[in-house]
Amino acid sequence: MRVGYISLNSIEEPLVQSQVLSYIKGLAARGVDYWLLTFEPEAPDEGRQRRIQAELQSFGIQWYWTEYPRRRSAMAFLSALNSATRKVFDLLAETPTDILHARSLLPAIIARRVSRRTGVPFIFDVRGFWAAEKAYKRRLPLAFLSWRILDRYERKLMKDSHGIVVLSEAAGRLLRKWDARRGTQKPLEVIPTCVNTTRFRPGPRRTEARAVRLVYIGSLGPGYLPVETMRFAKLAESVFESVELLILSRTEDTVIRQAAAAAGLNPDSYTSLAVPFDEIPARLESCDAGICFIAPHYSKIASCPTKLGEYLSAGLPVVANDGIGDIGEIIRSNNVGYAVDNFGEHELSNAAGAIKALLADPDKTRRCVALANRVFSLENGIDSYHRLYDAVANT
Repeated sequence: MRVGYISLNSIEEPLVQSQVLSYIKGLAARGVDYWLLTFEPEAPDEGRQRRIQAELQSFGIQWYWTEYPRRRSAMAFLSALNSATRKVFDLLAETPTDILHARSLLPAIIARRVSRRTGVPFIFDVRGFWAAEKAYKRRLPLAFLSWRILDRYERKLMKDSHGIVVLSEAAGRLLRKWDARRGTQKPLEVIPTCVNTTRFRPGPRRTEARAVRLVYIGSLGPGYLPVETMRFAKLAESVFESVELLILSRTEDTVIRQAAAAAGLNPDSYTSLAVPFDEIPARLESCDAGICFIAPHYSKIASCPTKLGEYLSAGLPVVANDGIGDIGEIIRSNNVGYAVDNFGEHELSNAAGAIKALLADPDKTRRCVALANRVFSLENGIDSYHRLYDAVANT
């Protein structure tokens, strides 16, 4: 079986390194041939291209790239979309392909265009409800497109696809309900953002007295609540004797400093580092609990933060908030953290107290790791993708 995988994200992005490549390398080891097309904000230099291509070819993956529109204009957007579509047509002409795998909405637009002309089935890998999410973050790609237009088109892509991936059971239930109303039923897999549990592992049990170290991984941009994250760390100082906050993020230092100031968190109480993805597992080994705050919104019922599985696999209890995919239910039903239902001072203080109690629980690490292995393991995700490919190929 040969699959053409289209990703809007750059090959250099941590998300592609931790998610896309982890999945397709695992599937390639099971006999799936891949070509991978990524959108790049600028042309990689020739030396870098050769290194990436050689590395991926060693796994049986052919990598290609196309230009991502850097200018937010209709002409640039449509030009990039048309260029990428032509690239996919060319790849299909050169390399017979059984399935197109489109990660997110814009790749799905391309895949649908190509599928209608060639008959190659496409899978829509839904990474959250894209149109609604971009609207609430005020980041729609083109000013003249309303989110309602994009939302209707996104639903049409789901309807026309030959298989669907969603990140949460909540989203799966909703899409199955839409299918039932249409009188259709297509292959659908719920695959939360998975983690390589052999890389993310608990660190040595600490014996020395030191500050409780909280950690936050990932963007603190729009929708990721940097002030609330800092405020939790500030309130935790009244629960623990000493607190350190480690931020592993590429977010601009200005944003982080402003959030800390707004929350009243002393600059000496946190450290912000931009580290390669490969270094994150080792960084987590010295931490005690993870933070995962995201602004709740309708679009987020279809989300599953990557950091959740990474924290749990590293044995860390998690402070998160309700309204994000299945996260609240997962945390409460497995006793691996605290899910706040608001960001008020009282609720955040309750969360800090709950984490203190969990850190004294000798069984907490085992529960976190067991949950990661059961729900978020990379092997489970690979199994689910392989099952979906077989279902689509045989439909």
